[in-house]
Amino acid sequence: MKRLQWLSFILVLGLFLGACGSEENQQDNNESEQSQNENESGQKDDQESEDRDTDEDLSSEIENFRGTVESMETTLDQSSEDVETINENGKTIEEEWDMIEKKVEKKYPEQYEKVEESLYPLINEAQKEQPDVEKVDELTQTTINSLRDLQNMVDKQ
Repeated sequence: MKRLQWLSFILVLGLFLGACGSEENQQDNNESEQSQNENESGQKDDQESEDRDTDEDLSSEIENFRGTVESMETTLDQSSEDVETINENGKTIEEEWDMIEKKVEKKYPEQYEKVEESLYPLINEAQKEQPDVEKVDELTQTTINSLRDLQNMVDKQ
């Protein structure tokens, strides 16, 4: 008789523990699904926020870069015969463009091409031993206008 009681007790205990375990698993699954849904919606919100932040960052980077190009204009107005300063400005323009170039190319490919049409000739001319000041000035103006157009496009989005 004791064996039958022990066997019954073990059987009831097994069923009880089995039922409790499946209920916990079901709760864990529901919580896991809710967490996953929250993560997905959070990721969408984060992505939208990141895109806005990226555009704002890019806009300020373009504005700073345009200021660097405008400094070439100032240099030409103040001391067009100072070849060393023109060369240094050309090098600075090239270095700063390299920092934002990939972002611009990825997000705004058409404007990127427009900027580069005047930017690289400007950089090349500015870094020559004897740059053509009139050509540098013309290319500087064209580049500044292209950068304004790019910045307007970035600011609209």
